[in-house]
Amino acid sequence: MTLNPLKSPNQVKRDEWAKNIFVFGIVAVLFLTLLPFDFEKPQGSYLQEIVTSFGHHSDRTDLFSNLLLFIPFGFGLAGILEKRKIGFGKAAIAITISSLFLSATVEILQVFLPERASTSIDIISNTISGFLGFLIFYFFKDLFFELTFWLLRVGKRWLNVKWAIAIFITYLIFICFLLFSVRDITKLSNWDASYPLLFGNELTADRPWKGQVSQFCIADRAASKTEVSQLLESSNCDSISNFLLADYDLNGNQKSYSDRTQNLPDLVSQGTLPKKSGDTPVESLRDRGVILNNKHWLQTIESVEKLTKNISKTSQLTLVTTMASANPNQEGPARIISLSKNPFARNFTLGQEGNDLSFRLRTPLTQENGADPESIVPNVFADTQFHRVAITYDGWILKIYIGRAATPKEYRVGNVYKLQLSPEAALFWSVMGIFDKKIHLNPPSMWVYQSLYSAIIFVPLGLLFAIVWVSYRGNLIFSGLVILGGIILPAFLVEGVIASCMERSLQMGSIALGIAIETITILGARNWFSAWLRSD
Repeated sequence: MTLNPLKSPNQVKRDEWAKNIFVFGIVAVLFLTLLPFDFEKPQGSYLQEIVTSFGHHSDRTDLFSNLLLFIPFGFGLAGILEKRKIGFGKAAIAITISSLFLSATVEILQVFLPERASTSIDIISNTISGFLGFLIFYFFKDLFFELTFWLLRVGKRWLNVKWAIAIFITYLIFICFLLFSVRDITKLSNWDASYPLLFGNELTADRPWKGQVSQFCIADRAASKTEVSQLLESSNCDSISNFLLADYDLNGNQKSYSDRTQNLPDLVSQGTLPKKSGDTPVESLRDRGVILNNKHWLQTIESVEKLTKNISKTSQLTLVTTMASANPNQEGPARIISLSKNPFARNFTLGQEGNDLSFRLRTPLTQENGADPESIVPNVFADTQFHRVAITYDGWILKIYIGRAATPKEYRVGNVYKLQLSPEAALFWSVMGIFDKKIHLNPPSMWVYQSLYSAIIFVPLGLLFAIVWVSYRGNLIFSGLVILGGIILPAFLVEGVIASCMERSLQMGSIALGIAIETITILGARNWFSAWLRSD
């Protein structure tokens, strides 16, 4: 069969769509598998890190996702190869090898992402996914393109400037409504008052932590920056004494420890009381804290109902502790301090995962396990020195302050790590469950996530406004008013809703980010929409 060298307009459109789907497939794979792109340099050699990192397991959810992930890539590449008159067999081999190469590249890059896990099963399932995309193209391409082009023709006949503006305004109102509706899902209103307070393990005794804790206090209000500085530079919690709910001095190994505020029950030793010469992080400081390990931990003799109810009522907390890990590589996360009943139900848990600090906080958003998302502060336990840690939460923003104890009474104020759970962040995590839920609280990651929080709102607005822009032909003054109403005002309106929910002032940085994302979306989409509206 001889092909006509002059392609029909429909075939040209097919070729263009195949190329666009191929590009989209690559971008989607890189975006979904490498987010938030916070690569870390390995401690050893790169080759050693790669070889030793492919021992993880994939669950059924990951396997199903992987079988879908590479379908657009395989579909689009099949269209490109057909355009070049590559036969079925050769195309199948080329797409399989290309999918294998792209998947292997992604899995190797994931080795250097702290919140990702690389597996050989993922490479196999991704390769199969790319081949499935190839099969879908060859057996269903006519149906796909006919349906796609029919929908585009119907949409073009139906859509006009008035409808585009109406949809734009409706979406903007809907987004504002959603932001209002999620304003309470980051509160601490779902805390369970039946849980005990534990140190060094879970109530089920299967998440032990090895180290020392010398002090712990907790309050039902978020401490100010000045108060936190005082907390980190001292060995006590006097700066927040007016709203303390508990204050335990854990120096030495005893059978029980009393709360100095007399609000909570005693912490009682569980298991075998260790000797002083036991498993201690720092020899010169061994008398400073209770020794915790897989054979010894602490828990209150009953639930800490008063603490739970007070914090649940205010939806704020300040937690301060001084601790040192005996092992820079503990998994679980190993429980340092936990208000929980088992490994999957908690109000909060401060733990150690590898040499990172892990913090889980229960809210309606993060759910019963407090891990959607889970906050990770990297390399806190890279040494076995004592660290003074202060954690505050005001209902919207989690802050983790890391200080280091240089001597028994002198501390250095360290870094502060923030996780924003404001309405736009809550909206993002509510609808984007596909993303990894372990968030490393470093500046590059936080910038990426903040951009995503805004993108989920302003990218659809930009797409809708691009249709309005390319459809309308009017005078310059009216065009300026449309731009003002379509780009600038939505950013101010959305920020106004968020500021109202959080009871704070407008933040110009958030407004500028929204304007920038919508503008970039408009500029990127207008040519495509213009070509679509001009097409037959």
